[in-house]
Amino acid sequence: MKTNIKFKIQQILNKIEYHDKKYHGEDNPEISDYEYDRLCSDYDNLIEKNFELNFLKRDKVGYLPSNQFKKYSHLKPMLSLNNGFSINDIKDFIKRSKKFLSINENSLLELVCEPKIDGLSISLTYQNGILVNAVTRGDGKNGEIVTNNIKTIRDIPHKLKKEFPELIEIRGEIFMNKQNFTDLNKIQIDSGNAQFANPRNAAAGSIRQKK
Repeated sequence: MKTNIKFKIQQILNKIEYHDKKYHGEDNPEISDYEYDRLCSDYDNLIEKNFELNFLKRDKVGYLPSNQFKKYSHLKPMLSLNNGFSINDIKDFIKRSKKFLSINENSLLELVCEPKIDGLSISLTYQNGILVNAVTRGDGKNGEIVTNNIKTIRDIPHKLKKEFPELIEIRGEIFMNKQNFTDLNKIQIDSGNAQFANPRNAAAGSIRQKK
């Protein structure tokens, strides 16, 4: 193993873990999503090019759940979306998808694209149609129980209507639109409090308030 490669990988990993803590743990990012994604891409590319370091592959997302909330182990891991920075990345994604689905390489796939909403990932568990648990992603395996805070969001039903399975887990994003974000920061300024960096952090900060 080349010492300089190992050192470079560790340097990048240290940066990723630092920014994971700032973004997911403290809701106070210091770099843009694009800069963070590039760090992760640089790390993954180095691992891919050095097979002897395959054991260092990143297998977690987010950050350790906060100690101020009760912990919850997800029934299935809450994973993160992969990134694509070039047309070759997209072509590779399509190729892997066809292989996974056992589809002929020359067959056409119908793809659906939509804007990504940057919010706080949340998992909602309904039992017999009743909301019984709301959990943040945390580190992907274990999250924070924020059920009471989630119940203050009008768009999230406390009880499902019509037909539903006995047990269902629904995952999505808690987000804040730009106008509400602007209004909230105005209140923060008028109250002499610090402004939120972006809508995602404002939404995350609101959900993770300890009452």
